[in-house]
Parts: sequence; C-alpha cells; structure tokens
Amino acid sequence: MKRAPWLYTLMQIALWSIHGVLISYAQRYLAGMGMRDGAIGLLLGGATAAGFVLQPLLAAVCDRTRLTVRLTLLTGGGLMLLCCAALLPAAKSLALTAAFYAVACCMAQTVPSFVNALGMAAERKGMRLNFGISRGAGSIGFGLTAQLANVLLLRGGLRTVPLYSLCLAAILTATALCFPRTAEDAPEAETEQASGLGRFLRGSPRFCLLLAGAFLLFFGHNTLASYLYRVAQWKGNADAQGTATMLAALLELPILFGFPFLLRKAGSGVWLRLSGVFFTLRLLLTLVLPGTAGFYLAQCMQMGGFALYTVSSVYYVNEIIPVQDAVKGQSFLGAAGTIGAVAANVLGGALLDASGVPLLLTVCTIVSAAGAAIVWCAVQTKKHAAC
Repeated sequence: MKRAPWLYTLMQIALWSIHGVLISYAQRYLAGMGMRDGAIGLLLGGATAAGFVLQPLLAAVCDRTRLTVRLTLLTGGGLMLLCCAALLPAAKSLALTAAFYAVACCMAQTVPSFVNALGMAAERKGMRLNFGISRGAGSIGFGLTAQLANVLLLRGGLRTVPLYSLCLAAILTATALCFPRTAEDAPEAETEQASGLGRFLRGSPRFCLLLAGAFLLFFGHNTLASYLYRVAQWKGNADAQGTATMLAALLELPILFGFPFLLRKAGSGVWLRLSGVFFTLRLLLTLVLPGTAGFYLAQCMQMGGFALYTVSSVYYVNEIIPVQDAVKGQSFLGAAGTIGAVAANVLGGALLDASGVPLLLTVCTIVSAAGAAIVWCAVQTKKHAAC
C-alpha cells in the first residue's frame, strides 16, 4: 500500500511522457519518413478511431467480468513497447512503419482512461494517491520530454522518437505490473450489477451531452497538438514547437497541484464548465496573436483549458456515475477525447493540405466554442447519483 502513491505518480509520468514524444512528434516523424500531411492525418485518425472503439468495449468487460484494469494497462503498455522496438531497425517499407506507429498510437490513446480509473479505484479503497499531484507530475514529464525530444531529434535524427518511446513504455508497463492488486478489489457493499453499454448511455442523457461537448473541444485541442509544428512554422519559428509544448505543460502544474484547493472553493462541475472557455481562448489567441511571442502567450491558456479539464472531469465523472459503472464512465470520457482526435487528424490534415494554417485555426476555434457551450449546458453543479 505504501508504494502505491509513488508508483501511480511514476505511471502518470511515463504515460504522458509517451504522449510528449510519440503523439506530439508523430507528424514530424512520419513526414520525415516520407508521408504527406493528409496521409498522416488518415493514419493517426485510424489509430485513434481504434482507440475510441477499444476504450468503452474494454471498460464494459472490466466492469462485468474478472478482467482487471491493471491487466488492461499491462497489455497496452506491452503492445506499445513491442511496436516501438519494431520501429528501431531501418524501415523495410513505409507501410510497415506506418502500421507499427499506428498501433503504438492507438495504445497510447486507449491507456489514459484506464490509468484514471485505476487511480479513482485506489482512492475509493483508501489509498492516498492525490490524483492532482500525480497528474501534475505527468505534465512535467510531458513538457520535459517534449523539449528533450526536440533536442535529441536535431542531434540523433528520427530514430529518437521510437527509441525514447520504447524506454517510456517499459516504465509504464513495469509500474502497472508492480501496482498493488488490492486497489481493484470490488467494494463489499456493492450489490448492483454494472449496466450494459446501451443501458448505461440511455440512462445518462446529460452525460451523453457532456461527451458531445468534450468531442468538439478535443477536436480543436488535438488539431493544434497534432499540427503544432506547422503552426510554429507559420508563426516564423519551427523550432518553437518544443518550447511551446514545454511552456504549456509546465503552466498546467499550478492547476493540477492546487486542484484540491479549487474544489474547496467550488465543485468540480464549475471548473469543468470554465475549462471549455479556456480551450477556445487558446485556439483564438494562437490564430490572432502575431509572431513567436504571441504563439507562446496563447499556449498559456493551457492551464485553464486542458489542465483544468483533466482533473475536474475525472472527479466530476467519479461523483455522478455509480461505482459499478465507474470504469465505463471514465472510459467514455476518454473516448470522447479520442474521437475528437480522430476528427482532428483526418480533417485537420486535409484542411492543412488544402488551405493552410489560418483556415485550420479558424475552423478549430469555431468548433471549440460550440463545444464549450455544450459542456456548459450539460454539466450539473451538484452531486447526483446518476446523470
């Protein structure tokens, strides 16, 4: 039990550091291997679509069978590790490289909701994890990894991306293996059987509306994340990608570490609503502020957008979803972000190829504003047993 907090923190660091390399540099890596922006968008869109399907299906299996969240994490981490290892030798074909990269990205998109579910399950068992601090450490890992990866790419070439990701996937898998199994024991008082997927969604109309809003927010967020390199080029400094990513990640920390204090001021629903506004502000300022300095300033909105959403949404879902459907609730929340990434990769690449960065950012800002409005209407500001 005593090792659970630092193991969970290390798990979050490894997970989000993988995103800092494998996801953030996907466009740069695959473009360097000879793929066009549109093809990269389709490939990453297919990978995230598979992640979208896997999350609720695996969650339903976890809720209704003896399959554990921990075993799911071990499988996902192991697959990432194997795919990254397969990318290290000189590529025999672009198709194989694309396939291995897509599977690794699919696993990276699938795993976060199960890491969140494991943390909430451990807290319900009385383990003092402090989710905000662990997730904040993950953001530190993301930012430092993204900056270091940029330096290593300049010195060591494209091979840095799979090599770096391989090491991080090994750490993620090891922490899942060592995490206490008792964290997932079902509560003795639990008597209700978990709902099926259809029944769960039919009985949670406001939650479904929240998922729709989250999808739109993450369309804009993931489009900017996926094509940040192109946006940095448009601003006049391609090398600003690494610094901007690190800046955004580090500015998340006050929110992530201080979220227990924020919860004492207002409920998780209030902060979840506010996060949608900052998602949209980040895109709008990226569009309208000129130069590299404006680009950096726009990324500061990350602290009120993604950072606030990350912790408030996990706590909010944990409050309104019955415990027997807890894994499903977290996985559908993750799946909404994943399907937003699917649309971002497919439509973002096509928009970029056709019309360039300004139109891309304009569309993303409008879509994100619609998502913020939907989230504001969907979120309940008081605890309920179900939504």
